[in-house]
Amino acid sequence: MPDITVRVEPSNGRSPRRVVKLLCGGVEHVDTIDPMSGFERDRLLDRASQRFAQPRHLLACLHDSIVKAAQQADSAAPEKIAFPGYRLAELKAMDLTVRYYIENVMAQNQPLVVAGAKKTLKTNLLPDLGISLATEPPFASAVIASLLPGQASGLVNTVPAFPGSARYPAQRSLPIVARQRKASRQSRKRPLQAE
Repeated sequence: MPDITVRVEPSNGRSPRRVVKLLCGGVEHVDTIDPMSGFERDRLLDRASQRFAQPRHLLACLHDSIVKAAQQADSAAPEKIAFPGYRLAELKAMDLTVRYYIENVMAQNQPLVVAGAKKTLKTNLLPDLGISLATEPPFASAVIASLLPGQASGLVNTVPAFPGSARYPAQRSLPIVARQRKASRQSRKRPLQAE
């Protein structure tokens, strides 16, 4: 019988199929199969016998080697993270308060996503966030968060509103837009003055 080394990669947990490598005299045969399926092992050994130019009956003893290699690979693989289940009474007893690095903006030990439409100052806010984390001055969005509906309504009137914003209704902004358009048309009609 030829000297053949069998290597099987650990399972990824999603599929029983995995990579099986057979090495014989410097020639490697790699295939993806379910090593626990006798039919797939037979097909693997058929293809490997052609690749290694060996009679098929000499490779028949590799069935057990492939199964053992798969079991060893799984036992040597790192354990998967298991999420514990809790009963309702245990959940009620837990301290599930959210702690913040920046109040109502950045929670501790939680992922953070900065998303928004184009040109909404996402990039400008991130350096401010980093400086606030490093040196502890107040973060700009702490002021913004205090202006959200239902919070500190007295501060809302101190911030200027811009046409088109939620606090500046579109009906009130129409005369402003009309004046701007009129001024723009008039500036285009004026002839250039020679100096």
